[in-house]
Amino acid sequence: MALLKPAPGFGSVHYRHGRSMRPILVVVGILALLAFMPIENPNAGDPKPILLSFAALGHAVYLYPLLRPADVVTTSPEGIELRAFIGSQRTFVAWDDIQAVVLWKQPAGRTRHDLIGIERTPGAPPLARELQQGTFSRSIDQAMLPPGVSLPLANTSIAAGRIDPEALANLIARASAQVPVVDARNPQEPRYLHPTGE
Repeated sequence: MALLKPAPGFGSVHYRHGRSMRPILVVVGILALLAFMPIENPNAGDPKPILLSFAALGHAVYLYPLLRPADVVTTSPEGIELRAFIGSQRTFVAWDDIQAVVLWKQPAGRTRHDLIGIERTPGAPPLARELQQGTFSRSIDQAMLPPGVSLPLANTSIAAGRIDPEALANLIARASAQVPVVDARNPQEPRYLHPTGE
């Protein structure tokens, strides 16, 4: 499961792929298989370079967090930072603006992706990307969310992967006993996650 980095009062939780990322390996295998199949029409272009390029890209995306672990949740004296396991997306929220840390699920076809976000106080300043959202865009985004998930929560959220809920609860409790951690992945039965004291 996710590992805590030792630190006096503060720390991080590493990202690990969840089940929703497994299809990438299937796609990589199919692309590699297609690349080495014999070409029936010798006059047609060789698809091998393109297929192998996409296979290598998918393999790299899957292996990236294994070779270079990303801290998906980091606490500091100033607040909490959520960081996508790949790319530059980061969300920082100060302690005074945090109501809760929330785990939730976003349907995506036949799979459901675990996400982690921050429920902010009503008076919290908007994120930079929220300032760029128009009314129509906000309406569309809200309509795509599952029941019980607010757009402000979704705007802070990043992929949680295979995160350890206990490690997350311990991490937040070590930094601030006033901030609850809520597991809302089952919207019918949301529950508070309590630290184990480890």
